[in-house]
Amino acid sequence: MTEITGNKNNPLRRHMIDPVSFFAALALAPIMVTGATFWILLIPVFALAFGGPFYVAVATPVLLWWLSRHPPKTGEIAALGFAANLVICAGIYLFALLNGERNPSSLAMLYLLFGSVFAPLWSAVFAVLYRRMCRPFFTQIV
Repeated sequence: MTEITGNKNNPLRRHMIDPVSFFAALALAPIMVTGATFWILLIPVFALAFGGPFYVAVATPVLLWWLSRHPPKTGEIAALGFAANLVICAGIYLFALLNGERNPSSLAMLYLLFGSVFAPLWSAVFAVLYRRMCRPFFTQIV
C-alpha cells in the first residue's frame, strides 16, 4: 500500500486546503479586480454586482474540488474559471429557454461576454492571493 500512497502523481493523494486563505482569497479577488478597474465605464462594478453571486456559488465547490487535487497554478485556475463560466452561460440559456423567454440567448450572451473576461481574471487573482496567503502547514500533500 505504501507504493500507492508514496507516489506523488497518484490521483488518490490530496492537497490540504487552507480554509481561511481560501475564503479570504475567494472574497477578495473580485473586489480587488473591481477596485483596480472600476474606472473603465463602471463595467467592473456591474460585473461584480451581477456576476459576483454566480462566482461565489460556482467557484466555491469547483475551486475546493480542484485545489484538493492540484496545486494553485494561476493559468490552470484561470482556465477553470473560464470553463465554469461557459457552464453557467449554458445553464442560463437553458433556464431562459425552459421558462418561455422570447430571446433566451440575450441574457446568456450578456453573461458570456462579460463573464469570459471577469471569470478568468477573478480566478487568476484568486490563485495569486491564495498562494500568498496559504500557511506552510497547508502546502503539504496528504
